[in-house]
Amino acid sequence: MRNKRAAHRLRFMNTNPHNVVSPEAGAKQLSDSEIIDALGGTMAVAKMLEVKGPSVSEWRYNGIPRARRQTLRLMYPHLFTTNAPAAASEAA
Repeated sequence: MRNKRAAHRLRFMNTNPHNVVSPEAGAKQLSDSEIIDALGGTMAVAKMLEVKGPSVSEWRYNGIPRARRQTLRLMYPHLFTTNAPAAASEAA
């Protein structure tokens, strides 16, 4: 059972739309797990959003729910903005 669960998580993480590279910005966006780590970890995010720790832990594999992602984006916009390459900013 454990191996099937791990295989499913790995397969899902590879297809998670939040882990893709943004073609228009040319820079890699942070994955959901990296966002949680940047905010202080699972329990820190759980306290911020007033949810239980196991829920946030699941977000690392299943993706951050849309409403929670919007809340985090408003609270910490610097984690969700991608910087354009230097050449693109010089051309503007």
